[in-house]
Amino acid sequence: LEISRIEAARLKFTFRKTNLQETVKETVKFMEGFAKEKNIKLVVTTGKLPNIEVDPDRISQVLRNLIHNAIKFSPLDSSIEINTELKKSHIQFSVKDQGIGLKSEDQIRVFEPFYQVEGTLSQKLGGTGLGLTICRGIIEAQKGKIWVESKPGYGSTFYFTVPFTPVHE
Repeated sequence: LEISRIEAARLKFTFRKTNLQETVKETVKFMEGFAKEKNIKLVVTTGKLPNIEVDPDRISQVLRNLIHNAIKFSPLDSSIEINTELKKSHIQFSVKDQGIGLKSEDQIRVFEPFYQVEGTLSQKLGGTGLGLTICRGIIEAQKGKIWVESKPGYGSTFYFTVPFTPVHE
């Protein structure tokens, strides 16, 4: 349903002035239960952020998906870093894991619908291959950007940006 809304450019957003530091804290607290199953530590670094008009539930949805993937592909007893950084016209988020990493050809395709990296844990661990596609739809609908930087064997860092000014239409 979310993919259909994204394709039809009818994704629903409920904007309100939001303290994104609180949104990040609440999201990470929610995800800690999943992380504990693999004894993974979630480390949050967030500087002072302005309150901006945004849909906090959509930001949380993107963060939950990225953190969930990071947990899924990270080894036991590792850590995941969640960061926010204030830029000139937006806030940049990142989720960095110590997992298996991605080859460059997979980095390009990982946001495509139903795409799953072949020959890795992703097929064993399940999933639909739609989570990152939905994240991309949410972020791009707001004129933000989403991307990954990764190297096989060295983990992945997923980034996304949220502009200060929302897109209402």
